[in-house]
Amino acid sequence: MKNKITFFDKIIFRITDYLKIPITFNRIWCASIEIIGKCNLNCRMCGFDGSRKKGIMSFNLFKKIINELADLGCPTIALHVYGEPLLHPRLAEFIDYINQKKLSIILYTNGTLLNNKIIKLLKNHPVNALRISFVPYKKIYKNFWSGANYEIILNNLFKFLEESQTWDFKTNLDLNLLHEHNENINKLKNKAKKIFGVYPNLRFSFNEMINLEGSDKKIKYAPLKNKIVPCKHVYTQCAILFNGDVVPCCNDLNGKYIMDNIKKQKYSKIRNNKKFISFRKKMLAKSINELKICRTCPECRSNNPSFIEDFKKIINRYIKKEDNQNENCNNLP
Repeated sequence: MKNKITFFDKIIFRITDYLKIPITFNRIWCASIEIIGKCNLNCRMCGFDGSRKKGIMSFNLFKKIINELADLGCPTIALHVYGEPLLHPRLAEFIDYINQKKLSIILYTNGTLLNNKIIKLLKNHPVNALRISFVPYKKIYKNFWSGANYEIILNNLFKFLEESQTWDFKTNLDLNLLHEHNENINKLKNKAKKIFGVYPNLRFSFNEMINLEGSDKKIKYAPLKNKIVPCKHVYTQCAILFNGDVVPCCNDLNGKYIMDNIKKQKYSKIRNNKKFISFRKKMLAKSINELKICRTCPECRSNNPSFIEDFKKIINRYIKKEDNQNENCNNLP
């Protein structure tokens, strides 16, 4: 099966997403894989509570997962759940194996380890997008990213942007501008643009500091009061922890909702087993308060964009022949 989301697929997906019609698509659109369950930071908005063991994924398990996902036609692999992927000693091999399968790669990192050595690694072992959570205000950054240094992060990002301009392939730097509830997005984006300037491979995305499971009482976040809707991620994406446990989505950092383990069962079977169906039924019944990873997540609240504007974006991408390799995992398609 080809690993390409067609234009027709995207239109159908957007229509069902806009109308909030829960559909289990035949293929997985994006898979989040936790290659390492360890992190060098202790960020306030993270939500990881230390209740599960830390560890790293073996290469054999990783190959099994990628093989299964490729067979299912999954086009995008995000190295992401909990943990800092740049800490994995075999990162280059993991990236190479995904590239062998001709799948797109989104590498999530906090950016602290994005030094000359890692930049050289990414030059020799390319990924499609490097996604870093960031805020363009030193005081706020220091307050939330515990253990990180704002100046070092900025230096790393500029170094990557400068170096990557000389490469014969395109790796996007996707700055995920985290913000607290009701933040002025345009102001945030303009501030970031003022700092970084314009680079052809620099993109901005936005996400609220959702304070997973109420992990930090000091975050000024009030859960949205919009209408509860079925979350598309439990129908179109998957998340697999370093030990093979399959969870509903990448927000389940603590592995509270384990559907099964991919070492014991194929993902194609896990995807629609009794546990997964039961979880989705709670979503459909609007019982998200029973699901800790969902009750503070904006994906479970109606926040529809203008359908016409959304449709125009898809048409634009199609006209420009921008393929799914440059898609943002959290905004597919």
